Amino acid sequence: MYSLGTHCKEIGTSLWYNTLDPVACGRFTDIEALKDPDASWGRLIDAGISAIQTDFPNELRAFLNRDETPQGDRRQGGR
Repeated sequence: MYSLGTHCKEIGTSLWYNTLDPVACGRFTDIEALKDPDASWGRLIDAGISAIQTDFPNELRAFLNRDETPQGDRRQGGR
C-alpha cells in the first residue's frame, strides 16, 4: 500500500510529529513512548515520520541507536 510516508520520502520531504504530552495527537505521546518506545516512536517511524519533537531527546536517541532494531534502519541519522 502506497502511503504518505512513502511519497514524502520519494520527493525528499519530511513528515514531522509532535509527541509532547500537552499537545500530542492520539496516543503517541512522550509518556507512552517512555513506557513502550516500539509502540509509540517505533510505529511513527515505521509509518514514515522522519522528525519527532519530544521533551525526551536523549531517550529517543537511545531508542534510535539501540543495537537490535526490527526494521534495521532506525540507526540512520536525521530521525
